[in-house]
Amino acid sequence: ATVMLDGTFVYPIRGRLEQELQDGEDYSLVRSNDVYGNFTQWDLLEYFETESARRNGNAVPVRSCFGGLTLYRASVWFQDSCQYTVDNPKSNTTAHLQRYATKASERPCEHVVLHECLFDSKSTTNEVRIGVQPRLKTEWNSDTVFENKLYPGTRHESLGIYKKHVEQGDALTNGDYRLRINEQGVLVVE
Repeated sequence: ATVMLDGTFVYPIRGRLEQELQDGEDYSLVRSNDVYGNFTQWDLLEYFETESARRNGNAVPVRSCFGGLTLYRASVWFQDSCQYTVDNPKSNTTAHLQRYATKASERPCEHVVLHECLFDSKSTTNEVRIGVQPRLKTEWNSDTVFENKLYPGTRHESLGIYKKHVEQGDALTNGDYRLRINEQGVLVVE
C-alpha cells in the first residue's frame, strides 16, 4: 500500500474500496488491474529504481510505504497522538483516508494511518521523511516461515516466527549493507 507524495495510491483501482481515481492522483503510477497490464508491480519497482538513480542512489520520497524494513525514531513511535492502528476505519480521524482502503479489508493499512498522522502533525523540528530504497531487498531463505499466514495471530506465534527467522539467518540486504537480527535479538548491520 504505497502512497506517493502527491497522494497517488498505487493500488489497482479494481481492488480499492473507492474504485475511482481520486483528485490529484497520477494514473501512470497506479498499478494495472491485472498482472499483465500497462503498469505492473515490476514497473513500479523499475520506477523506484530509476528515481533512486536520479537521486544518486538515495531513497525515493513517498507519503507511505511498508515492506522489508521500516525504522522509526523512538520519539515518533511512542508519541500518543499517532498510532499504528485502525480501531475504527470510519471514525472522523481516519475517514479521509478511506481513499487508501482496499476492497478486501475495507480500511486503509495501519502504516498509512500512522504516516498520514505523522505528516499532519509534523513540525519544523520533527520533519517526517519516508521513502522507498529499491536497493534494499528482503532476502529470505527457502524454508517456509509464515506457514500460509500473512500475520501471526498471537504474540507467542510472533516469537516463534522471529525464532525461525533468526535460525534461518534471514536478512535485509542492499548489496552494500546487510541487516539481520542476531541470536540475542539485536539488529546487526554488517
